[in-house]
Amino acid sequence: MGKARVIWTARHANGWDTHVAETIEGTFAAWAAPRGIAGMTEYVDLEESDARAAALRSLERRTGHSSCTPECSSWETPPAHARR
Repeated sequence: MGKARVIWTARHANGWDTHVAETIEGTFAAWAAPRGIAGMTEYVDLEESDARAAALRSLERRTGHSSCTPECSSWETPPAHARR
């Protein structure tokens, strides 16, 4: 995967974040990682909606977080200084 930019992040009550990035090829990559940790892309070559779902599946698989609570954020675009 070439250089990608993070376009959506959702923060979760368990201290993890889910991320979706658009690649230079125009596909999407997705992953989940503890807050503040870069993490590693787990899924690539996805459509936008599939990437969001894949990030949430990663979060559930890795942490058991199977449903969001009011303490979880919706998908948001991170500030420019925080983008990869």
